[in-house]
Amino acid sequence: MRITLIGAGRVATQLALALHTQYQIVQVYSRNLQHAQRVADKVHTQAIDQVEQLNSQTDLVIIAVSDQAIEPIIQSIKVYLPQCLIVHTSGSTALSMIEHHHKRAGVFYPLQTFSFERGVNWSETPLFVEASQQQDVELLTTLANSLSNNVYQYSSKQRLSLHLAAVF
Repeated sequence: MRITLIGAGRVATQLALALHTQYQIVQVYSRNLQHAQRVADKVHTQAIDQVEQLNSQTDLVIIAVSDQAIEPIIQSIKVYLPQCLIVHTSGSTALSMIEHHHKRAGVFYPLQTFSFERGVNWSETPLFVEASQQQDVELLTTLANSLSNNVYQYSSKQRLSLHLAAVF
């Protein structure tokens, strides 16, 4: 599976580190090229800061940015990746946000607090998946199972309740 990460913060960095041992990380995108390069260097891949540079051969795009940035990102990348599965990592953003803009939509939500300094024990991290198409639910479940022993299929409503409970 060829994966592109959108974002260069804590979640994107930890996902890149976890996924690159089993999957090909094609690119890391950030509006700030230095931030993208910092993550890309850790997983030996290309850093980009222009959506026009997105590799159309990507199978999966993981958007790991702030909740407010998810929709603008989807709007800017969808034209470059029309066949690709696009997911976000938010606990509080509904799947429908992506579905309004892109046919293959999903969620890959790790219930975990992330930092740059501390690694993540992915095998114990609960991962929640959701997708608009059954084939993509299966793909995300396989991806999640490759990282964690705790994988669940939750709806947007269930995930929001869980996220709010976890925050408090």
